[in-house]
Amino acid sequence: MARLVKWHTDKKYTSFTHQQFQRYRAPVPVIIVGNIFIGGTGKTPVSIALIQALKQRGFTPGVISRGYGADIKHEAICAYLPNASSTSGDKVPVTQHIIAPAEESTLTETSPSAPIKWAEKIGDEPSILAQYAPVAVHPRRQKAIELLLKTYPTVDILISDDGLQHYAIDRDIEIIVQDTRGIGNGYLLPAGPLRESPSRLNTVDYVVTNYNTREQALSAQLSPPKNTESHDSQSTLDETQVPEQIGMYLTLAEFEHLLTGKIYTITEFIQQHQQQNIYAISGIGHPERFYQSLRNQGVPLNGTKDFPDHHDYSVQDLVPFNHAIVVMTTKDAIKCRHFSQNNWWCVHTKAEFIPSTFFDHLEDKIKHLPIFLKKKFDFRQTL
Repeated sequence: MARLVKWHTDKKYTSFTHQQFQRYRAPVPVIIVGNIFIGGTGKTPVSIALIQALKQRGFTPGVISRGYGADIKHEAICAYLPNASSTSGDKVPVTQHIIAPAEESTLTETSPSAPIKWAEKIGDEPSILAQYAPVAVHPRRQKAIELLLKTYPTVDILISDDGLQHYAIDRDIEIIVQDTRGIGNGYLLPAGPLRESPSRLNTVDYVVTNYNTREQALSAQLSPPKNTESHDSQSTLDETQVPEQIGMYLTLAEFEHLLTGKIYTITEFIQQHQQQNIYAISGIGHPERFYQSLRNQGVPLNGTKDFPDHHDYSVQDLVPFNHAIVVMTTKDAIKCRHFSQNNWWCVHTKAEFIPSTFFDHLEDKIKHLPIFLKKKFDFRQTL
C-alpha cells in the first residue's frame, strides 16, 4: 500500500512540475508552508513569524487554508480577527468579521456574551492565523484566494497554510517544516508517517527544522536530522535545486490569563503560581514538545494531559483541574476562550530562526520572482 501511495504522490508532483494539468495562478506571489510528515511539526509558528516579517518589510500578507475540521459548505469563508487576543497588554474590545458570500452577510462579534466559535467556522490553525492577517478557507484553495483578494484587495502576497500537496494552486516559494523526527522510518502512509516521498525535501526552497532548544538548533549546524532512514532510492521526482536549511526553535514569550486577557511575563507567572499545582494540557500533534518547552523555562509542572489533535473542548474536559492552574497552547485556547475559567492560562510562543537573516533572504527571493517584477512593471506603466 505504501508503494501505491508513493507512486500516486510522485505522479501527482511530476504532473505538476511538467504542467500536465491546468493550475490556478493567483495574481500575487504564493508562499507554501507545509510538510511531508503527518501531524504537527511547527507550521503555524512559522506562518505567524512569516506574516510578521512580511509586514515589517512593507508587504500586506493574507493566508489561505483548507480549513480542516470546519463546517465549510460550497462557498469559501473569510475572517480577520485583529487583536482577538492581545499579546501586548489587556484585552481590548474589537469588531471581528466573518464573511460568507453565499449568504451576503457579515457576522460581527463585539460582546463576550455571545462569542463566535471561530474554530468551528474556519478551523483551528486558521483561527490563530486570522489574529495576524486576513484568512480565507476552502478545500479548493482557488475559491479561498478569490474571496480573500476580493474582500481585502490590498493583500499583495499569499501564504498557503499546509498546502504543499495541493497542486491545483501554482506557487512561487515552498517551505517545508519538519522537526527532529525528520522522515521517521522513511515510508509513506500507511507503513510510515510520510505524505510524500522523502526526496520531496530536495525540491523546495527552504527546509525549516524545528528543534526543541536553541542549543540543539545551533549544534545541528543547519543540517537535517540524521536519525532517519530513507527508502526512496527509486525516486521519480525532479530534484533540481538545493534547499536552504533553516534551524528553528520556539521560546515562551508570555502567559495570557484567558478570562481577562491580562499578559504576564514568564517570571511574573512563575512567581505568582509557584506554590500552586500547575497542569499543562494539549490537543496538538506533538504535545511533548510543548510540555518540554515549559519545563525548559522553569515552569514547575505537576502533570500533563493529552487530548486528541483538533480536540473539540468542553468545560467538562477540564473539571479534574478545577483546583489547579491550567496552561494550554494558543491552539487549545482558541476553542476554550469562549467558556474560559479563572484558572486557565494560554502560553504564547515565538519562533526564532538560525540564521537570523532567514527572512531577509526570503524577501530578496520574493523581489526577484517573475510575478513580483511583472506587478512592479505594470504599476509603473500606470503612472
